[in-house]
Amino acid sequence: MLTLFALLATATGFVQAQQTTNGTAEKETVLCFSAKSNEFILPGNDNDTNSVTTNPMVENQLQTTEQPEKEMQPPRVIVTEESAFVATPQKQPSRWYIGFGGGLSFGRTTFASFAMDKTNLGFNVGVLGGYKINRLLSTEVSLDYTRMKLGTYHCCQNLWLGKDGNRYFAPLTGVESYKYSDLTSTTNLVGLGTHLNIDLLSIWNEDSKWLAFVSPAIYGVYSNASVKQSGIKVHTASTFHFGAGLDLGVGYTITPKISLRLITGINYLTGAIDALPREEHKTSYVWNSGMKLIYKL
Repeated sequence: MLTLFALLATATGFVQAQQTTNGTAEKETVLCFSAKSNEFILPGNDNDTNSVTTNPMVENQLQTTEQPEKEMQPPRVIVTEESAFVATPQKQPSRWYIGFGGGLSFGRTTFASFAMDKTNLGFNVGVLGGYKINRLLSTEVSLDYTRMKLGTYHCCQNLWLGKDGNRYFAPLTGVESYKYSDLTSTTNLVGLGTHLNIDLLSIWNEDSKWLAFVSPAIYGVYSNASVKQSGIKVHTASTFHFGAGLDLGVGYTITPKISLRLITGINYLTGAIDALPREEHKTSYVWNSGMKLIYKL
């Protein structure tokens, strides 16, 4: 009896275990995935309350699939470049400068460029070197060459020049003489000058590209003159002179290194520059005007 009861209990437990196993399998085969909660749920549960947690690997794969497209894009790397501005001092032009130029010249001594019959134009060329002391002052050394043709005044046209270099009121017997009205003097001057330029405009405007200056100067001048009659030399003379003068000028700075100047000025000299004797007309001067190009080193 006991043996029969034991067999019956064993058989009943085996059937229950088999049913339990089959029920579990059935439940596993009918699990549904909820897109709302990203979980597998049991069928028939509308509120998704009896959810079954899925395998972490499956859950991660599902979450990756559901991510928006913008989240699937590779991360953007924003690089911010910070540029540092380093102020490098600009090289200032040197205070030293050089220049060259030329222009027109007129002169006066016993003979003059403004002669009785015509005005004779001369010319000048020259070079210079200078140093800018400050915005107001600069100093220069110049070397200039001037060539002029001079003629007689109305008041002296009836005077005579003897072969001996003296002046006469009439031709002398036995002395070769030449009438002033028939003579011209070709004068060559080489002058070495020192100048002090005073830029008056800089007193009112320090940063202006323009300059307006006065320039007192002293000179040492060598002259060589030839007196001619109808193109033939009749008398020559060479002399050394001291001179002093004043120039007036305006200038404009084109670039930090290049500028232009327009200058005019008179230089008074000792002695005659035309190889003629000094009698009535004892003032000698040279009037130069021209343009100069200045280059700062």
